[in-house]
Amino acid sequence: MKTPQLAPKNGRRAFRARRGETALAVLSVLASGRGALTPGAIAKQIRETSRGEWAVTTSSVNAQLDDLLRSKLVFKIFRDDPLTGSDYYYTIEQAGHNRLTATKNELEALWANFKDTPSDGSRLELELEKLQQALTVVDKLSDRGRDQITTAVADLRKTIYTVLADD
Repeated sequence: MKTPQLAPKNGRRAFRARRGETALAVLSVLASGRGALTPGAIAKQIRETSRGEWAVTTSSVNAQLDDLLRSKLVFKIFRDDPLTGSDYYYTIEQAGHNRLTATKNELEALWANFKDTPSDGSRLELELEKLQQALTVVDKLSDRGRDQITTAVADLRKTIYTVLADD
């Protein structure tokens, strides 16, 4: 299964999503309260939320939905509508909500490990602090604010990897 990539901008190299990020993005879109959605609508929402940075395709969303369906994190509905045609729609199950909450809690626990660490003023520590602040802000923002932070978080992650490679 091909992993979706962030579309290159300004001549920069495309960024590949890490394993599991597409599934979490699909679950987040379904949990956002927009009701039952088709795979195409989910892919479109991810592209819109990321302002085109994440060029996720309907086929990659379909593959993730199949995995999520097997894991019983989403529910598949067939609708036969004379106006819009027949299609499959997906909604999030309670287990999907639980998965999102568990992931959020894991990230918070990870960052909690850094809170009591004494500062040595290193470049890596400064970048990690910026990333933690960004994630805290993302948690409090609406969907419009989240897409602004998404790019910043991706850039910070690249910087952190660069610093780690240099050390």
